[in-house]
Amino acid sequence: MATFSNLDKNSGYAQQTFDVSSLAGQTITVSFSGTEDSSPQTSFVLDDTALNVARTVLIGR
Repeated sequence: MATFSNLDKNSGYAQQTFDVSSLAGQTITVSFSGTEDSSPQTSFVLDDTALNVARTVLIGR
């Protein structure tokens, strides 16, 4: 869904939001991964992650 790099650094936290409504009704896996090369260390911090689910109830006549 997204790729981040230390080239896009900022001075603080940056909130990210993703719309996954197109995946409604499917089983999904949410994961985070990171890689580094031989250049100086890069740190990414994940804080307060959430997946909000809303259900719609249809009432028939």
